Amino acid sequence: MHATTLSIAHNATPLRTIIVVEHFCTTPSQNLCQSDIIYQDLLPEIRTTALLIAASRHDFTQRSPQRFSDPADWLAAQILVLNAKIAHIPEQKIPLLNLANQRAQQFAQQHQLAFETTKGKNLTLSLPNNTTMFSCLLMKTRENNPIANTLSLRKNILKPFKTI
Repeated sequence: MHATTLSIAHNATPLRTIIVVEHFCTTPSQNLCQSDIIYQDLLPEIRTTALLIAASRHDFTQRSPQRFSDPADWLAAQILVLNAKIAHIPEQKIPLLNLANQRAQQFAQQHQLAFETTKGKNLTLSLPNNTTMFSCLLMKTRENNPIANTLSLRKNILKPFKTI
């Protein structure tokens, strides 16, 4: 699989397809192009945003649950931090994407951030567990090394997320 460039008619900005591997210690499938991979572990902005989204729903007069955030919080955080325009997901995860978009929109409104709903595109190929594919605007350069890709992408993360 290689990065694809898509054009969105309203602004004709090219989108870069990236594969987000959740854990740095996970060995991505050899079938994945190394220049398309980034490691979520090296982007603390995603974890911070996911926990802030979860915290915004929590009633602090009650005991906190063992697991504070859920998959929709994490997907919403990925959408916001990566400025994802398209999430390539299996059809059965569209309800999760819809919930993540709602949470991302609420968070964006609370923090006065621009937000555009992320579209779902049916994923026809199989990705390893803990791996998500997005088309986003942040990847300007590509290296054949996931760590270099992640660090390069991190420089382009929207300014509000650098200060969270």
